[in-house]
Amino acid sequence: MVRELADYRPEAVPAVLRWPIREALIAYRVRVRASALHDYERDLAIWAAIAPHAGKKSDPPRPPPILREIAH
Repeated sequence: MVRELADYRPEAVPAVLRWPIREALIAYRVRVRASALHDYERDLAIWAAIAPHAGKKSDPPRPPPILREIAH
């Protein structure tokens, strides 16, 4: 998690380690959610491109749980 928050830059690791745990967890959750959104949008675009040409009707992909959660 620290590597991800430091953008895989070793020189940034000490700064990230000084973050309050709450801030680190929030920042990590934001990154995970952004990654899930990117993947979901890609899957949805692929489905939208293929669905009209498919022989059978298919439902669009469901968003992952992290995207279905209500933000607090």
